Amino acid sequence: MPQMSPLWWELLNIMTTSMMILTSIMIYHNKLNNPKSNNKIYTKNKLHWKW
Repeated sequence: MPQMSPLWWELLNIMTTSMMILTSIMIYHNKLNNPKSNNKIYTKNKLHWKW
């Protein structure tokens, strides 16, 4: 019979994989819903200095 990993190791692997997938989905949908947040960076007050 082949050597098998313990059950806790399999559960840990499944949980970390599922959490990574869920966080990537959340980040993706957050960026889709807030396209205006990136525009705030470019609309800063530009100071026109006259030297």
